[in-house]
Formats: sequence, structure tokens, C-alpha cells
Amino acid sequence: MENRDYFNKLLFNSVFAWWQWDISTNKVVFNNLKVTMLGYDPADFANKGYQAFTDLLHPDDYGKAMSAMMKVLKKETALYQVDYRIRSVSSGYHWYMDRGTVIQYKTDGSPAVLRGIVIDLGKAAGSGASIDAIVALLDRSASAGNEFM
Repeated sequence: MENRDYFNKLLFNSVFAWWQWDISTNKVVFNNLKVTMLGYDPADFANKGYQAFTDLLHPDDYGKAMSAMMKVLKKETALYQVDYRIRSVSSGYHWYMDRGTVIQYKTDGSPAVLRGIVIDLGKAAGSGASIDAIVALLDRSASAGNEFM
């Protein structure tokens, strides 16, 4: 199996919620976990741009999330990383840990496509819970025998 095929299979069968953003078309592709963790129907986000997700950010976290993304788009850093609160379908907020990187560049060297993962840290976890959430998720995946973690 070719590396690209393997990684695509790994991604689509992952226990992690993931997203991919094509900047030029503003199209976001994601697995269902990204929205079902918050109680939304994936169809509500079909064919929508990144604003459909950023509109759900807590007002106090919006600026830091946009700042983190701009640093990646301006090539000031390679990794998009931010913890933020995002509104669920019941209007409560969950803490999400979001990490991503550019996977494709345009011919002029500017970012074309970003891909990342999102981990739900819980309703009151706060941003300090990132490591604990990753360890717990990896433990659950290993216990389940999931080869496509």
C-alpha cells in the first residue's frame, strides 16, 4: 500500500475527530466526530466554509483561535495549536484541543490546504487538560485494538 493511501485510510478510520480546509475554495472536509461530539448533525455543516465552525467559538476564545491560524497562514509557525471553547447544540460550551498543519502549498509557497485533529476536552476541562485527554483517548483506542488510531 502506498504511503498516501495508508495515511488516508488511517485518517478516515481514526478515533480522532479531524478536519481539512482548502483555503482557496474555503471548503472544510471533516469526519462526523468533529460535529457529533457537540450534538450537531454533520449535514448542518456540509459544503460550508470554516466560518460555520468559527461562528461557534466562545467570544473570549475567538481572537486567540484566529491569531493562531493567522500565524500558520503567514508561515510564522508550522503548527496550528489552540485550545478553545465551542458551543454545542444545547448551547453549552465544550473545550476543544485543535491541532493542525499545512499539508499542501501553492506554487507561490503560500499555504493551500491545512489538516488537523480536534479532541473534546469536556465541558469544564479548561485548556490545561490537553495532555490528559490525549493519553485517555490513546489508552481507549489501544484497549479497543484499533490499529487505525
